[in-house]
Amino acid sequence: MANGYRVNTDELEAVVTRLRNLQRNLGETAGKATYNTVLAASDVGWDFPEAHELHGAHTRMKASLEELIRKLEAMIDDFGGKTKAVTDSYRESEYSIRTAMSGGAQPESGSRLA
Repeated sequence: MANGYRVNTDELEAVVTRLRNLQRNLGETAGKATYNTVLAASDVGWDFPEAHELHGAHTRMKASLEELIRKLEAMIDDFGGKTKAVTDSYRESEYSIRTAMSGGAQPESGSRLA
């Protein structure tokens, strides 16, 4: 492709791998945020005026973190899926072009490369 562009599908694939690893790590973080940060109302004590406010602030922050993690996981999943689809599409196109230029038969429509 002298006048065209070249897409490094290996790099795109590496991005997908890194995103999946990030998503796995984020899943561990989500578990910790959900189950390892429980603070019962009685844990802060009730012998001082700010106890209810402190427990409420903790509860709101915990819920906020859980929601942020869910949104981040959804974004990573969406971007990872789209990046993988683009990678597969480029690879299939490249294979079809090489096959056509070498005089071989083109793969059937919708076929996937290994």
